[in-house]
Amino acid sequence: MSRLSVAGYALVPLVALHSALTRGIPWSILGGSEDIGLGYIGYGLTKHPWFTWPLYLSLSSIGTYHVVKGMLLIRFL
Repeated sequence: MSRLSVAGYALVPLVALHSALTRGIPWSILGGSEDIGLGYIGYGLTKHPWFTWPLYLSLSSIGTYHVVKGMLLIRFL
């Protein structure tokens, strides 16, 4: 299995957790997630840094690697 595939599989639970935190929880409490913005994310980053910082750093770094490497791979095929 290639590193690109591993990155893709690693993104699945990260994206699911991100969706649950930014869409699922507000929907269950507020009845919708339309009022959720950067303040909500910032609150999570300051209130629970031991959980949210590794989550967002891994989501952004693995996601960036997966997209860029995949685009380079498609371009040179």
